[in-house]
Amino acid sequence: MKKNLFPLVLSALLLFPNTVLAQTPFTDVTGHWAAAEIETIYQKGYLKGITNDTFSPNTQVTRAELAASLDRIFDFNYDNLKFVKAPTAKDFYDDIQDGQWYSDVILKCGLNGVINTENRKFSPDQPVTRLEMAKAINNSFRAKSLGVVATMMWPVYADTQNLSQEDQNAISLIFNTGIMKGKTSQQFNPNDNITRAELAVILNRTLSTLQHAFPINEEPTNGDQKVDYIEAESEKNKELEKAIIKELGLSEEEAKQTRYYYNYVDLNDDKTPEVFVQLMGLFTSGTGGDTGLVFLQKNQGFELLQKFTLIRNPIIISNEKTKGWHDIIIKISGGGVTPHYVSLKFDGEKYPNTSDGEELKNEKIEGTGLISNDIAKDFENQKGLYLSN
Repeated sequence: MKKNLFPLVLSALLLFPNTVLAQTPFTDVTGHWAAAEIETIYQKGYLKGITNDTFSPNTQVTRAELAASLDRIFDFNYDNLKFVKAPTAKDFYDDIQDGQWYSDVILKCGLNGVINTENRKFSPDQPVTRLEMAKAINNSFRAKSLGVVATMMWPVYADTQNLSQEDQNAISLIFNTGIMKGKTSQQFNPNDNITRAELAVILNRTLSTLQHAFPINEEPTNGDQKVDYIEAESEKNKELEKAIIKELGLSEEEAKQTRYYYNYVDLNDDKTPEVFVQLMGLFTSGTGGDTGLVFLQKNQGFELLQKFTLIRNPIIISNEKTKGWHDIIIKISGGGVTPHYVSLKFDGEKYPNTSDGEELKNEKIEGTGLISNDIAKDFENQKGLYLSN
């Protein structure tokens, strides 16, 4: 009998591709459109069943369930807060009693500002809307001081235009990371409730996004700095855009999803400024930073001098020179490394890439900081340049 087991199992998989075979104890997900997503998130321990053998995929998600699942994924704490006595959920919410299965996770979510509340009521059994889901995920990344790599396009839905800027920012994050999309290309349906099956999908996508998240607001510790910071140019440059697209080999669709910042800077003091460009988006960014390009201005056009990876703004052009060209100082952070600065010195033909830069420890830094914009705030305010409109 053993020799027939594999063909039987294979036949079952071919006939019933959505069948979950002994991977979950749930009897109500077989054939469900989200069966694979439910299996994945259950096996990882981030979402449990309603009972030992029931998942209830079409049941609406409650605020308590949302708090519990996000806490499992983001591992919230309040170690940075000081209290006279250990806090409890009922200290902050009149409708939460201590000792409930959700009491501790609601306390942690509340102290981290993850799920919005009013009038000291958490409403643990209230269904979660799509907008509340988006805001909770956005708040979770903010609570953990994590940045994400995203396409950085502003979603346009007919039913979100009258939402507050804060609400639209949250929808923008989950849209650009792919964690959530609209119900149609034109409708987000912010007030629709989330089902447990949909939650499984959203949590899996959140986990995928977290794999590429990076710490933000980390600054290297260096010696004295005397840097004059300037923001990027605000006017689109069509010829520069053409040169960028050509050098990176971007398709029209990829170009539309790529933002760029640029400054003119005379790197070799020959009275003809070069152009330093920083590119952000799914096709030009990673956990360690963005793509940078330096162009020479030649024959009323642009010629690529150098391509960098893993850069972060601002980019400091040092007063120090090597072989007639100003050193470029880049901040390195994210990807699990300790934040620090590196100096890129011209070798007579080109600059080294950031990974080969000379680490600066206590050296004094003097120069000009390019592209000093608050890029996250620019995106929230729908500012910034795209390679193609």
